[in-house]
Amino acid sequence: MFGLNRVFVFMGAMVLLLGTVSNADPERPNIVWISTEDIGPHIGCYGDPTSITPTLDTLAERGVRFSATHTVTPVCATNRSSMMAGMYASTLGSQHMRSGGKGNSNTLFPDLPKGVKPFTMYLRDAGYFCSNSVKEDFNFAKPEGVWDTLGAKAHWRGREDKEQPFFSVFNFTATHESYAHISGKDHEARVAQLTAEERQDPDKISPPPYHPNTPEVRLWWARYLENITLMDHFIADRLKELEEDGLSENTIVVYWSDHGAGMPRNKRWLHDSGTLIPHVIYAPEKWQGKLNITPGTVDDRLITSIDFAPNTLQMAGLEIPGHMQGQAFTMKGAPEARTYIHGIRDRMDERLDMIRSVRDERYKYIRYYMPYKPFEQNLGYAERHGIKREIRRLIAEGDTSQATEFWRLKAKPLEQLFDCEADPHNMVNLAADPKHKETLERFRAEHQQWMMENKDTSLIPEPELHRLGLKYGSRNAVWDALEKENPGLYNETLELIQRIGQPAVNDVDYLISKAKSMHAHVRYWSTVGLGLLKERNKDVNEQFKSALKDECPEVRIAAAQALGALDVLKDALESDEELVRIVAAQAIDELDEKAEALVPALEAARADKNNKYVSRIANQALNELQGTNIVVR
Repeated sequence: MFGLNRVFVFMGAMVLLLGTVSNADPERPNIVWISTEDIGPHIGCYGDPTSITPTLDTLAERGVRFSATHTVTPVCATNRSSMMAGMYASTLGSQHMRSGGKGNSNTLFPDLPKGVKPFTMYLRDAGYFCSNSVKEDFNFAKPEGVWDTLGAKAHWRGREDKEQPFFSVFNFTATHESYAHISGKDHEARVAQLTAEERQDPDKISPPPYHPNTPEVRLWWARYLENITLMDHFIADRLKELEEDGLSENTIVVYWSDHGAGMPRNKRWLHDSGTLIPHVIYAPEKWQGKLNITPGTVDDRLITSIDFAPNTLQMAGLEIPGHMQGQAFTMKGAPEARTYIHGIRDRMDERLDMIRSVRDERYKYIRYYMPYKPFEQNLGYAERHGIKREIRRLIAEGDTSQATEFWRLKAKPLEQLFDCEADPHNMVNLAADPKHKETLERFRAEHQQWMMENKDTSLIPEPELHRLGLKYGSRNAVWDALEKENPGLYNETLELIQRIGQPAVNDVDYLISKAKSMHAHVRYWSTVGLGLLKERNKDVNEQFKSALKDECPEVRIAAAQALGALDVLKDALESDEELVRIVAAQAIDELDEKAEALVPALEAARADKNNKYVSRIANQALNELQGTNIVVR
């Protein structure tokens, strides 16, 4: 069987390690990253009984398997920005998916803060040859000099000096969510290289409890696992190349995924299914002591993707820049393991949201800053997944099972607490359980402390954040600049946003006072809060009328949504600012049938060629208003 042969080839390469002569400087290891997209730890060495991954399983046997590595965000671009800078995307201002929404080279990517650069530039400064085949997707404006070579053929073999140490990235794309959109015929063509023994029988697969156990769902899980086996072949090819080039003895191999599985309620969500990833590091014998790596072990420390940059720099013998929020974890003398790690999720494609999480070795806490929005807003791209289509079909037929509950709820709780040991799929919310009161309060305190320390840029609505980022040089610089003139403004804003999650009548005077702030973002959030009140008095309505004339378009949109002022929303939908158009389109969509008079404006927005996110929201609103099922890309 080809799969077993693949293992024998790799094991042979490992046996030859001591007899292989490296061309690189023996004191400076080569480092190879082998990354993949959109998979969780559905790997044989992680205990998955159906996954067929002999090469990766062998790599783990001869290296270290990390069992508690999580991504900072549960989607590719925002996580890659965190990973490349060693900083939280919410600190950088790169937390919103495809920063500007166009999803192309004209997207409004934020600039990196002064003094911050992708970690590969430090490697290059130190003499490393850096190649990337091929994905970047950093979600920030890329400076010059990140790579020596970038492209499908980028490889360590491209360096002129064969004794130059290298850092080479190889990204496997065929596990990406997009491959779940293809036809069965196309999938069969892609997996033609797999043997019969490497194919999956859908009837032998048990989906997780948040997915319906139907033939259609099992089929998509089978295809997902077959794509993972294709990835295993890809890894074998890269390891064979190291052996062929006589580089195995001095090359550290790091394997990781960019976030959880590209399936509903995995990717894009801060449950463990969206953030927990497979992560393996193999080091040849000469580097095992220096890296504090014992072959065949499992490391259960909490690690997060912002740690990848500082850890790679330290493996190369370089100092870790002081601005990095991540920490190294393999070298001797590494900091003590964290007690907590944190996750972030903000706008995903065209839909606005703000979610934060805290994880310790047992529990996960999730805080929803927009609980008034449903768990699963309609994302055009995600709706194309076969499992999502099956879930929608079941709901339409009246399914009320636990497996469809996530998509049926019209609002989110303010917070969730999960016991990840007893409940690895994060299905049972313990936040209201008196037995877990102390645990809940501990996580609340940790989350609050993290929010206070990290100056979360999502406290400013994205269009205003973009404007202020241009004014002050970067989005990261905004809070320091604002607080220089208005000390305490960040804490004031954080308190405001946290209070409007579930506003009470006695918040009226507080919200109206904040709605008169000199700061646009404070006026925006207070206006949103006033719109959430179940009862509105005369003062509230007067404040809305005032907000309709606000100089900040997001404030006008929030007031117009509350009042149903369609003319104001129409004007915002036609704004020159693409980020404003996204906010306006979502506000219109949330009005449901009240927005019927805006059908012509929505049709024009659906034809927007400059911003696919505006087009998708407008299309969804029109489908709901007109009973159609038109799909736009």
